[in-house]
Amino acid sequence: MDDGKIFNPNLVDYKVMRATEMPETKVFEVETYEPEGPFGAKGAGEGLTNPTAGALGNAIYHATGLSIKNLPITPENVLDSFREKNEKKEKNEKDE
Repeated sequence: MDDGKIFNPNLVDYKVMRATEMPETKVFEVETYEPEGPFGAKGAGEGLTNPTAGALGNAIYHATGLSIKNLPITPENVLDSFREKNEKKEKNEKDE
């Protein structure tokens, strides 16, 4: 920013710092004990990755009506679910 004006307002022009451009840093380890974690361990951000699959599954459900229950969610899984849904629909129509 310069005087409140954004120079790179999108991710196309935004330059991400590379490892070779990083300043030298010092690491300080602080030992603590977490009674709730396994063997006293703490999480380091892994918890944020847990809801991702569910969020993607819900987005696909709201967009298509398909409930995908197998991971990873791939285009092939979505197509298979469409096929299964159509097969069930055709079978139900024949039974009626």
